[in-house]
Amino acid sequence: MSEGSEMPPNVATMPVGAMGDFPVPLSSLAQPDDNEAMQTPAVGDEPEVLVRLKINRIEGEQAFVTPLAVNGKELGEKSPVNPNAADEQEGSDLRAMALNV
Repeated sequence: MSEGSEMPPNVATMPVGAMGDFPVPLSSLAQPDDNEAMQTPAVGDEPEVLVRLKINRIEGEQAFVTPLAVNGKELGEKSPVNPNAADEQEGSDLRAMALNV
């Protein structure tokens, strides 16, 4: 451990984001708002989540892990995709533009 640090030196000195991004289903990050309605987070939000990990190996006092699930949703799962979503959005945008003319 580094002097005065709770973390091993090789982790404590890593810049934020140095471990890389990994995909997480957006629906697994939804949090309740003030009215208890579930809200999907936006870019820049920092939701608190529960992550289930698999320990791949241990070297000294450091474990190397793979995230498996976030808030109970497996990372390998895909959220249902609406194949017509892009067309529906385009139609909605065109209707809005027509009303603003």
